[in-house]
Amino acid sequence: MRDDFIPINRAAKALYPRRRPPFTDPRIKPCVEFADTGAYPSGHGIQSSLWAALLGEIFPEHAADFQQRAQETRRFKLISGVHYPSDIVAGQVLGEAVARAMLQNTAVRKIIEALRAEAAPYQPK
Repeated sequence: MRDDFIPINRAAKALYPRRRPPFTDPRIKPCVEFADTGAYPSGHGIQSSLWAALLGEIFPEHAADFQQRAQETRRFKLISGVHYPSDIVAGQVLGEAVARAMLQNTAVRKIIEALRAEAAPYQPK
């Protein structure tokens, strides 16, 4: 899935070459490492939303937990000082859209069913 995510992330950032907050306002001092790459949309926003949706399909009983974790990931990227709120929202919207598209794919559906079957013996009864 990472091979699917990276080109989408790079293409989206190329369309909107927004600089990260610390490069536009020197008062912002991020508390995490970051690179001088595009801020919009948030790659962590895309990736966390995409993973939450796909994992929620494999383990539907934990879908809300995956969504909560994705929300926390997006919030942490915001409060760490490396994204604007709109970067985070755009990443979430894009990640969820990619997930919806992937879930329409027959091959992806078959993989999800295989993963459910593989995990079934380890699920609580």
